[in-house]
Formats: sequence, C-alpha cells, structure tokens
Amino acid sequence: RSVVYTFLHLTIQEFAAALAQFLSSDPGDLAKLLTEAHSEDDGRFEVFLRFVTGLSSPGSAQSLGKILGPFCHQTICTVIDWVKDEVEHQIGNSGSGAGKRRLRNTLHYLFESQ
Repeated sequence: RSVVYTFLHLTIQEFAAALAQFLSSDPGDLAKLLTEAHSEDDGRFEVFLRFVTGLSSPGSAQSLGKILGPFCHQTICTVIDWVKDEVEHQIGNSGSGAGKRRLRNTLHYLFESQ
C-alpha cells in the first residue's frame, strides 16, 4: 500500500519538499541536489531553491528552530556556500538571455538567504 500526499497549492508542496531536504539531507548531498536543481533550464525548481535558501537565513532558522528543533549548522553553511559560489559563477556567465535569468534567480537566492 502506498501513500500519496496531496497539497492545496504547489507552493505548499515546494515548501514541504525544501524543508524535508533541508532537515534530512547530508550537507554534501544537499549541495549536489542544489546544483542539479539549479542546472535545470525549465525553471521547475526555482521555488524549491528559494525555499531551501530561505531556510538557511538566520531569522528562519531561529523561528523554525523553536518549533522543529535547531537546524544543523553544517547544512546552513553548505547552503550559504552554494549560494556564494553560484553568485560568483553566474556573474561571469550572464551574457546570454538564459544566463541573465539564472543570475537573476541566483540573486533571489542570495536575498532569501539573508
């Protein structure tokens, strides 16, 4: 017997997926997942990535930590390091239209992580 979860809105599903990955992933696996999700050109992981990077912000970590328990410091550092690396990489590759879209999204991730 399999269990199927349904959500009223896709955004809730994206948040649940981001939170599950953030809380349960090995930091190295999470960095790989972030890179793979960000490399997709169709934009289907943009909301997921925003939620993951938002979970790494100090305010989110403190507020949700009261409910869920403290977040793993290594996971937060992994996400922040990934965002920094992506910003540096995307600034150098923003010549094309797709490159500009990726840079814009990466800057959104940087904002979410603050």
